[in-house]
Amino acid sequence: MGLTTSGERIDALFLFDEDMPAPYRDCAALGWVSTVGNYRVRDQWGGWLSGGGEDVLGFCASSIGEDTSGYWFLYHDGSAEGLPRNALVGLAHEEGRAASGRFNFLTKGPLQADEADGDAGDIFEFSAYNGGSYRGPLVDFWDDLGVSGTPDSIHIYYTHE
Repeated sequence: MGLTTSGERIDALFLFDEDMPAPYRDCAALGWVSTVGNYRVRDQWGGWLSGGGEDVLGFCASSIGEDTSGYWFLYHDGSAEGLPRNALVGLAHEEGRAASGRFNFLTKGPLQADEADGDAGDIFEFSAYNGGSYRGPLVDFWDDLGVSGTPDSIHIYYTHE
């Protein structure tokens, strides 16, 4: 789907199972993607989107299979919001209407932006509400969980009461 260079390797991916955000309910499949470095992909109008591994791209598939097709869009411009270059390495997103404009992520290094101040191995959150801001760490793998090493992916299971 247009990711062809070494910098365009995917290092973070979240696929929606169901309950896609309203603007994308016509997608056969929807995912958020971050790349290890710079990317350049076609948007739905045939123009170019470009950026780096601090961004979150969205991909709306119109068909899935041998001839997968669809379009890319910029879901989150990390550099404009203060993320370090090529920072994202893991993504999670709470599904459902209440989660629109919000996602969780890991970074491969320290993060100090808005209300976020932590290191690699911490889970942070971005919320687009009230002008958009980062906060965290929500979880520190080393201090909170006693995990050694640095995680490079996350999956968060959300429960709704």
